[in-house]
Amino acid sequence: VRQLAGIELRALGEDDEMAARHRTWFADRVERLEPAIGRSGRPEIMADLAADQDNVRRAITTGIVAGDDTVTLRLCTAMATFWTSHGDWTEGCEQLRTALEMPASDVRLRGRALVALGNLLLLRGDLAEAEVRLSEGRRLATDPDDAVVLARALAGEGYLEFRRSHLAEAQAVWQEALEIAQHAGDERVAAGVLRSLAITAASC
Repeated sequence: VRQLAGIELRALGEDDEMAARHRTWFADRVERLEPAIGRSGRPEIMADLAADQDNVRRAITTGIVAGDDTVTLRLCTAMATFWTSHGDWTEGCEQLRTALEMPASDVRLRGRALVALGNLLLLRGDLAEAEVRLSEGRRLATDPDDAVVLARALAGEGYLEFRRSHLAEAQAVWQEALEIAQHAGDERVAAGVLRSLAITAASC
C-alpha cells in the first residue's frame, strides 16, 4: 500500500508536499509528547514513540533531502529525550550530527540541537566532541526563553569537569545549572543536577 501510494503521489507531483506535511506532523507530535517521555507512570508514551520510529526516521530523511533545516532540527531535538531514555544513543548522535550539517536559519533551534547532541555524546563517552558541541550550544543560548537549554549545557559541562576530577569546578557549574533550571521551572533538569551535586558532595 505504501509503495503504491508513493507511485501515485509521484505521478501527481505531490510527493514533496506530502513528505513536508508528514514530517511537520511528526515534529509537532514529538514536541507535544517530549515533556512526558521517560516519566514514571507514562510508559505508553515510550511505547507509542517506539512504534513511530520508522515514521520519524522517514521524516528526518525527507527533511534532510529537502533541506528543511527547521523541521528536521525540531524533530531531532525533540526526539533526543526518547533516544536518551530508549538507549538509542548512537542513532540519536548520528541523526543530530546530520541535521546540524545543514545551514540553520534558526540560531536558537541550532543551539538546542547542539546541546541535545552534546548530552547524547556524553552518554556514549565521546567527551571531546561533547565538549565542543555543548560549548557552542551554550554560546547560542542567549535568549531568556533558552534558560532550560543553558541549564542542560551547563549540566553537561559540569559532568566534563567531574570526569577530569575537577570537583570544585564541577560543583560550581552544576550549582549554576541548578539555579537556572529551578528559576525556569524545569523539574527534570533540576533533579538531574541535584543528583550530580549529591555525587560530587560524596566524592569530596
